[in-house]
Amino acid sequence: MLILDNMYYSLVGFPNPSISIYTAPLKIRKTGTIFNACCSVSHSLVNWMAWSFGDVLNNVVMPNIQWLIYHGLRSRQNFTASLLVERFPTVLELTLSDVSLTGELVYPWLQDVINFDRKVLPIGFSLDGGNFEYLVIKGEVDFVFLSDISENSLYDLRFCNATIGLLSISEVRNVKLEENMFHNLSHVGQLILPFNDIQEIPPNVFIWRELKYLDLANNKIQVLQKGVFKGLTNLKVLDLSNNMLKEVKNVFQPLRSIQNLILRNNTALQYIPLDPFYGQQLEKLDLSNISVTLKTLYSFITELDLKQFESQRNKHALEGWRKGPYPTIVLHLSNCNVTSFDLHISQSNFEKLIDVLSFCNIDFRGNPLSCNCFNPELRSIRVCAVFSFISQCNFMPLCQYPLNMRGKQLSSIYDSDMYCKVSEFQSLNYTCPQHCTCYSRHLRMPQSFIIDCQNKQTMEPPVKIKEPCQHFELWMRNSSLQRLDKRDYFKKVITLDVSENSLTAIDPEVINDLSILSMFKLHSNKLKYLPYNIQFMNVSEITLRSNNLRCDCTSKWLKDWVLSNQGVVSDWTEVTCVDTRDNVRQLISVHDDDFVCTSLNWNVLHHVYFLAIVIGSICFVLLAICLLVFFGRRHLKILLYIYCGAHPFDTEDDIDAKHDIVLLCSPENKTKMDRYLSEVLTSNRYFVCIVTDFYVNDCKYSLYVLLYEYMRSVLLYQQQ
Repeated sequence: MLILDNMYYSLVGFPNPSISIYTAPLKIRKTGTIFNACCSVSHSLVNWMAWSFGDVLNNVVMPNIQWLIYHGLRSRQNFTASLLVERFPTVLELTLSDVSLTGELVYPWLQDVINFDRKVLPIGFSLDGGNFEYLVIKGEVDFVFLSDISENSLYDLRFCNATIGLLSISEVRNVKLEENMFHNLSHVGQLILPFNDIQEIPPNVFIWRELKYLDLANNKIQVLQKGVFKGLTNLKVLDLSNNMLKEVKNVFQPLRSIQNLILRNNTALQYIPLDPFYGQQLEKLDLSNISVTLKTLYSFITELDLKQFESQRNKHALEGWRKGPYPTIVLHLSNCNVTSFDLHISQSNFEKLIDVLSFCNIDFRGNPLSCNCFNPELRSIRVCAVFSFISQCNFMPLCQYPLNMRGKQLSSIYDSDMYCKVSEFQSLNYTCPQHCTCYSRHLRMPQSFIIDCQNKQTMEPPVKIKEPCQHFELWMRNSSLQRLDKRDYFKKVITLDVSENSLTAIDPEVINDLSILSMFKLHSNKLKYLPYNIQFMNVSEITLRSNNLRCDCTSKWLKDWVLSNQGVVSDWTEVTCVDTRDNVRQLISVHDDDFVCTSLNWNVLHHVYFLAIVIGSICFVLLAICLLVFFGRRHLKILLYIYCGAHPFDTEDDIDAKHDIVLLCSPENKTKMDRYLSEVLTSNRYFVCIVTDFYVNDCKYSLYVLLYEYMRSVLLYQQQ
């Protein structure tokens, strides 16, 4: 093998030691130096630098090179075809890139190729990014690849009784197919013509009965004339994807052996061809991403000759019984434009659809199918889906709208699950809340309504709803809710969806008001604790996953409740909680002993700290009262006696006795009072009382108390 690439060429040994690729002396001149090399290459790689490929052609003859690969230099190389044949007389596989051949080149130029083992080295010609003046392909060739060549070069391509296993012509701009373009090409197994800007295919271009693979993808074909595929009775695969086809009716009738017909990404095509279904070997019909609508699908069912279709499939089934299991037809209708089933389907067409489903797998993915509003046709299609499920056929349309049904199989949706959009419930004088959309489940008994406030950033549930007399559902998924507070209308809510919000707390009164709630979606919030009374709700489903629940002593009941209500908590295995070390754990797997309250959790904050604050406050108040009593004891003493008749602060032993005279004086005058008055009065048998523990000037009204209590005489001494 000889490879010449970017100003160098190399000898590459073919991985079969029995083949001697090059055994002659090689002399190449470079900057005045002569390099001599004599080698027999089988597994090695030897590189020689040369000025250009022209230097090699002008100086070297390589009679034993059978595989030549040449990549042109930075600019396209020009050399004559005759010189190439002269220098490499035994080449069987030739690959050229970015070269221009002048003169006539007949390939293969080696005459005796009949006895050559093609399993070791196929005979083929490849030209990528170049052109030729005149190219003739003759005899039996395994492959011919022509890519990114000029349009003129393509029309200079001729065949001479050629038999080609694979002919590929690609990336040639504005190719115009002509009837005689493949003249004298007696046999082609595979014909590949992508990316050639082909716009039209005239009749009698493809004339080979042996052709099994035809690739016309990525062109600009708009119309296929009737008879364009005439004679291709052995064609197995036809690829017409990524074109601009608009009409294909009665075009594929000659293709009785077709197995794989690819028409995807012809966005203007609005027709499902019938002809392939009347062949015995059809395995796959790809109509993905075309403009198939519900009307198109029903037209196909109506126009299909069911007897002929079943007859051909039964013949195939009989052959399959002899040869093995026969494949079911796969009909790809994914990413089309089927939005709903809102056309009338007759009983006969319904039965025909059932029969077709027994032979076909229909891929319906990616269609914008809406399942939100009931109609009889949708019910019929749903019945077909159920039937196909029972019969193990693949007709499983998936709902895309509304969002809460996205991804659900049509066969799994009941009539009562569907709902229709309404603007106002006029019979109830009811208006839909602002920023919300309202629907009606008119097939559910009792009839209910839906208030959809999802994805509206409303921050809180509607403050007030003039609720209809019927029950209703409130959807508030992804609405930035932070709290779920009490609302009067909660008593009529049967479904409450507050998932995917930022809820941190739920008012226990809300749980009490949701007395008829059936479905409660709380997943994907920031809840740390749930109200204790949530375990007494009579709901059929509740979701709790993806919250911030705590694994402490206050949540032990939650684990027990989840375990005992696995049928109610639909995501019971996904409910998690955060322990004291901030580890996220599966709630039901946390051991009972791990539900503890530590010094850093809620128990300390709400019990120890609170109790300390209360005791400290009480001590402060008592201290303040004591100080007030101490500094105001004189006033307090009189006030207690006036209003309560008590005198607890009297310290004199005889204060309660009746005295003849009461002496009021200050403490510093008590000695004088004893010397001048008390002794005199006592000696005359008077009972004398001297009071010195309060000032008369400060509490004048106390004199009246003393006069009344100690009456006979009162003397007041005040120093001048």
